[in-house]
Amino acid sequence: MSNEIFRDIGKLRKLRRKVTKQYTGRCACCGLGLTKKERTIDHIVPISLGGAKHSLSNMQLLCVKCNQKKADKIIVFLGAKVSGWEVIQSKLSYIGKKLLKEPDFLKMVVQNVQE
Repeated sequence: MSNEIFRDIGKLRKLRRKVTKQYTGRCACCGLGLTKKERTIDHIVPISLGGAKHSLSNMQLLCVKCNQKKADKIIVFLGAKVSGWEVIQSKLSYIGKKLLKEPDFLKMVVQNVQE
């Protein structure tokens, strides 16, 4: 493996430790104290919906069970250490990307709001 790959792995480990420390080792959803095996790092706004991939503000600590329930939905749990504004920014980014690809997307959004 190249040195670059090892640096990336090191950065990811540091980020994982920061998230764990930020949530004091507890699941943001159910509050359960987690062992190393039970911890998962979840993207609050999924990458597939425009969320930041390696941003501490887009990550929360979840147990395996809660992470599986959340799946690819945007859910900010009460224990989450992220502001609502960051979630709104990510959603707006996702909508902007959708508009560029699908111009009729805005019509669909407006129709849903009016109903």
